[in-house]
Amino acid sequence: MLFKTLRLKHNIRGYGWVVLVLALSACSTVRLGYNQADTLALYFADSYLDLDSEQEAVWRESLKRLVSWHRQNELPLYSKELARVQQGLQAPVQIEQVQALNDSLRASLTRTAHMAAPMLADLMLGLRPEQVTYFRQRLDKSNRDYREEQLAGNDEAQKTRRHERLMTQLERWFGDFNAAQREQIRRWSDARPLRGELWYSERLRRQDELLGLMRWAVQERPPAPVLTQRLKAWIDTWGSTPQPERRALVNESREQMMLLLTQVANLTDISQKRLAVRRVQTWIDDFNVLVAQR
Repeated sequence: MLFKTLRLKHNIRGYGWVVLVLALSACSTVRLGYNQADTLALYFADSYLDLDSEQEAVWRESLKRLVSWHRQNELPLYSKELARVQQGLQAPVQIEQVQALNDSLRASLTRTAHMAAPMLADLMLGLRPEQVTYFRQRLDKSNRDYREEQLAGNDEAQKTRRHERLMTQLERWFGDFNAAQREQIRRWSDARPLRGELWYSERLRRQDELLGLMRWAVQERPPAPVLTQRLKAWIDTWGSTPQPERRALVNESREQMMLLLTQVANLTDISQKRLAVRRVQTWIDDFNVLVAQR
């Protein structure tokens, strides 16, 4: 079916395809990527569910509506948040500012996922049992790839890869870092505990929960509104874990990451901050153009 002959390597793992729509806002060609979001998300869904032509047609129209809603309702909020980032870079950054940005983006993702829940319910109710099996197989492959990429090697190797991923993201904002800055960032990065196995187990738990919903939808064919509510409840618990001890570790890891970002922002010099402000303005301009396109 759609893109069946393509053999592209997925950079987005798992099953949270909604993240794809939002993640496109961070790429270097924002407008191009965002305008192709429905096509890319359809390809992503097809690669995990092996959609037939009728399912593709329904999914395509639903994705177009979702992206249109997101364009009008969430992109303006992104522009406002980025304007706050620009303003925050004019003075020493406080961790509370980073936390506020994180909370805002997580809230946006939740709203978008809630908006997508009815279309996800319709898709699930139209699946065949063999498609659920195919989905499980694709997840298994994705999980094997994840372990190879994220968890292979000893602690030092994992910390090195984690640091390299961090530097790639930071350089998108601030450009190049000098040797002294890189050394300091590496020390901050390495000071954080390795929690790869924790995140991996959380990944598996969420997958199992979603598969349970899919199997229930295919076997029992509940009313669409009932399944939609179950999906929304699952979405609301996405960022948390039921075990208090594990939840504390997850929250601690997020706090450590926000502290690290705060430290890095305050480590940068004036030229790096100015570059970040310019790059943020480019994204704001692109978001404004996208909103105007309707």
